[in-house]
Amino acid sequence: MRATALVLGTAVLLVLGAHVLAGADEPAREAALQRRVEVLEGYVEYLRSREAALTGYLLANEGRAADLEALADQAAREGFTARSIPAASRETLLAGLRAMAASLREGLPAPTPEERQRLKRIEALAKAGGG
Repeated sequence: MRATALVLGTAVLLVLGAHVLAGADEPAREAALQRRVEVLEGYVEYLRSREAALTGYLLANEGRAADLEALADQAAREGFTARSIPAASRETLLAGLRAMAASLREGLPAPTPEERQRLKRIEALAKAGGG
């Protein structure tokens, strides 16, 4: 969601910046365009790193799905599908669900401190007239 806001905000800045630059002299216009390029390159770098983190997290879900299937198979072997569900099967299922919950929390693709700093630098540059 934040990435979408960044892209939309950048687009608005580009449109507004184009109107301001239309009346500027050539060296000032070129300097402003260079700053804008630097801001956009920074956003692209940030978004690529976030995309890589999200992709890695999502690809790991294949292993989590296999774990969940193994859990369901083990619970069935222990009698979970029988009319009266044995305690061992219920305990297995609960343990597996807890393990799955813990697994889903591990490796959440939150921005790293370096990415947060990069984004702050980009936003500061954009506010300073680069965007």
